[in-house]
Amino acid sequence: MHEPPHLAGVPLKRKRWLLAGIVLGAAFVLIAVSVIQFLRLQNTGHSPDLLVDSDFRGFESSLAFYKLNEGQYPTTEQGLEALEKRPEPGPEPRRWSQIMTRLPKDPWGNSYRYQFPAPGDPEKPLISSNGPDGLAGTADDLSSTGE
Repeated sequence: MHEPPHLAGVPLKRKRWLLAGIVLGAAFVLIAVSVIQFLRLQNTGHSPDLLVDSDFRGFESSLAFYKLNEGQYPTTEQGLEALEKRPEPGPEPRRWSQIMTRLPKDPWGNSYRYQFPAPGDPEKPLISSNGPDGLAGTADDLSSTGE
């Protein structure tokens, strides 16, 4: 069997630990997303802002796993969809794997927006919701930075 170049010369024991770390990371993300979705379904009477905040945390965990696996966040053009299906266009992922089976909508039925890098922080992505009015750039918009 042909070995990937980035693993050439790595001892078998270390490869096993690397694989175990990736599997445990994926399991953690999947469990976190499942718990968030379960709580979302159970708490439909709670404030929509709390549901959005919960979704932001779920996206942040999933994006952290994506970055761990790929070495970088998805581009703005690839968007959050890169968590659900192989990203296009842009840089081809090294070891892409599906992290989310379905992207949640905000409490008002709209898709979340994604931008990387975030304005003012070149190391982090920005996730946002258009809020109740469904329009970008208005006072009721919500973002993962809290601004």
